[in-house]
Amino acid sequence: MSTKLPTLNKRLPIEFPHVDQVGTPLATFENIQSVIDAYRITIARPLLNADDFTPFFGVRYVACAENQRDCHRTQLLAICERNELHVKLEQVERYVQLRGLEVEDQERREANAQRLARGMAL
Repeated sequence: MSTKLPTLNKRLPIEFPHVDQVGTPLATFENIQSVIDAYRITIARPLLNADDFTPFFGVRYVACAENQRDCHRTQLLAICERNELHVKLEQVERYVQLRGLEVEDQERREANAQRLARGMAL
C-alpha cells in the first residue's frame, strides 16, 4: 500500500521547535528536520555516489549524478523557504551530511544488534 507524498510546491502546516518572538522559524538543524519530516524526505546515499548524501523526494535509491544531487539539495532549500524557514544552502548541505551519517550509523547499529541476537559475529 503506497502512501501519497505531500506536494512539494505547497506550504505545509509545520510545528517548528525553534521560533523567534513573532513565530518565525529560526535557522536551526531541528527546524530543517521538521521540514524533512513534514514532506517525508529521505536522506540517503545515491547508488552511484558513495561519498555524499542527498535528499530524496519519494524514491530513495536513484542513480544520481553530482548536479542532480545539488538540484535535490536546492529543492530542499526551496521547500524550507516556502515554509518561511530562511536557511542558507550551506546549512542545508551540512545538515544533509550530518543527518545521513546519523541515519547510516543507526542502521549499522541495528544490523549489528540483529547479528548479535542471532549469535553471529559482527
